[in-house]
Amino acid sequence: MLIDTLAETGRLRLACIAAGVSLKTASGWRTSHKAFAQAWDDALKLRVDILEDECLRRAVEGVERPVYQQGRLVGTVRDYSDQLLALALRAADPTRYGSRVDITSGGEPVQLDEGARAARIVQLLEVAHKRALMPPGDAATRREVVDVQAVDAAVDDASSTV
Repeated sequence: MLIDTLAETGRLRLACIAAGVSLKTASGWRTSHKAFAQAWDDALKLRVDILEDECLRRAVEGVERPVYQQGRLVGTVRDYSDQLLALALRAADPTRYGSRVDITSGGEPVQLDEGARAARIVQLLEVAHKRALMPPGDAATRREVVDVQAVDAAVDDASSTV
């Protein structure tokens, strides 16, 4: 029951409730029984397959939505998800549909360890936050805030201390 519910919902807590066991018990079974751990992993993979199928259905077949006029149902419209379609294409063939951003430094690919990567993310989030606080028409100031060299220098400093 636990494995079936885990495959259907992808939610361990619901699966444990359905099976009448605690999270601790289920985790213990996973740790001590190799076959149970494999069934658990397979259930989660099946859940991903189910979600992928639903995403593709919404992207390709669409979802029918009701159309109301003056409070009365007058018809339906089929909505398609361009975002889900793009995501499916990126997953299916990342070399053709993946991100085309190539971050380089001096002609060489940037190699960041986890600490440097975290520092860069923090710096970029700070830049984004500063930009969000600026008036919409203040483009010159926006360019001053986005000092990429300062961000890169901060990343270099962070990676040298890690």
